[in-house]
Amino acid sequence: MGGVLVVAMLIQGTGKKESFTTPAQCGSDQSCLSCINKPTACWYSSADNVWWERGYGYSNGVCSITTYLNQPFQTEQQCLNLINSCTDSDNTVYLGDNSIYVKGTVTFANTPYADYCISSSTLGERACEGTPPSVVTQSVNCADGCDIGNGVCKQTCNTAADTNCDGIVSDSELLSYANIWRVNQISDAQLLQAANAWLTQ
Repeated sequence: MGGVLVVAMLIQGTGKKESFTTPAQCGSDQSCLSCINKPTACWYSSADNVWWERGYGYSNGVCSITTYLNQPFQTEQQCLNLINSCTDSDNTVYLGDNSIYVKGTVTFANTPYADYCISSSTLGERACEGTPPSVVTQSVNCADGCDIGNGVCKQTCNTAADTNCDGIVSDSELLSYANIWRVNQISDAQLLQAANAWLTQ
């Protein structure tokens, strides 16, 4: 993950500013995640004649309703367009698909939430879920460990010729590998291993 994200919130009626953790900071704290991931709503302020995004903030073990200090909206529709937007760059649908080997970022209500390593063996895979949507963090066990620097599961390929680590040596991958062999950068045994993988798949 990038730097720590903190959103300033405003408690209605008090004018008091508080700092609440965002989903990016919850990690595996389920109480925090269940609070933060509650659906947001649009709230009309008659005093200001504008719409605000209203949601929930979590601080010191307390879940509180808040009014987000992002830009105010002139119409309810503008606010709804923001809170109902959620996209996932690696398009996670099911656990265990190739998205765990791709660094992904969910953008929800204009805020990015990147995939990250919860531990050395567990990936926190971000995804959009529900209608209206919310950000969920799915815990995925990485068979070969989690690459903490990149926020992806490590992947060990069956052969070096399988350059995209999809478990298949394609015609083009084998040809490229053979070209490397021709200039003596790999051994006969390595090329034979790749050819056997190509023949038996």
